[in-house]
Amino acid sequence: MASLPSDSVLPPPHSGYGDLLVTGLPTDTPIVKGMVPMGESGDPLPYSVGSDSLVVSLFLVGLVLMMIGCSYSGKFIQRHMKGFFHYEKARTTTVPDTSSEIRGLCLLVFNTALVMGVGSYLFAHQQGYEGFLFLSPQVHLLFFVGWVMVYFLLKILAYLFIDWVFFDKKKNLQWHKSLLLLTAMEGVLLYPLVLMLPYVSIPAVAVLAYAALIVILAKFLSFYKAFIIFFRRTGSLLQIFLYFCALEIMPLVVIYGVMAYFYDYLKINF
Repeated sequence: MASLPSDSVLPPPHSGYGDLLVTGLPTDTPIVKGMVPMGESGDPLPYSVGSDSLVVSLFLVGLVLMMIGCSYSGKFIQRHMKGFFHYEKARTTTVPDTSSEIRGLCLLVFNTALVMGVGSYLFAHQQGYEGFLFLSPQVHLLFFVGWVMVYFLLKILAYLFIDWVFFDKKKNLQWHKSLLLLTAMEGVLLYPLVLMLPYVSIPAVAVLAYAALIVILAKFLSFYKAFIIFFRRTGSLLQIFLYFCALEIMPLVVIYGVMAYFYDYLKINF
């Protein structure tokens, strides 16, 4: 029986798709097309917060902000924490605070807003919050972070305006430095909790208890410092309660009302 030449383009019997490619047979021939394995795509993997690149990126941004902020304002934090419960008299000689220390403290305050925004989204997602189907989880995360930053901005502007109207420049400077310090420390203390939320199963009660402890402690210390600086001589508790209600609660109510209206608008129209 005559045999085929060795350079024949026909593949040996029972050869696979790899053999066809080795022999040089064009892949667009019917014989190759029939051997291409066909199948259906599987179900996509469910969304995981821990593997979200945006969440990880925000964690890294927060870490970098804390490192830079603490490197610039570390001495500022040490000085003011030591004398936090002391009343600074007019003749008291203090070490002047540098502009780089203030900038570092502002970075830490920005980190606090970022941590609270990310933490709010992670806690809501842990409790089953899904948001709107036409918006991606990344967009929902940015919404949470944006709303918290707007709240911080409104609160800062309210403090600057009210303090400028009612109090003198020196007391305002003391108070604003103390407020920046307390706000910065909130973010530093909340960061470990927020960092563990996507990767560690923590009960919701424990999360709320720790976060509430940090926030309430910061508000209590702010209340004490404002009383010492502004209302120590008058001794009027009613004034300081009105002061805090106007500058702490009102911006929060405004932000909550705008957010509720925005989400209702999206539900109705989309």
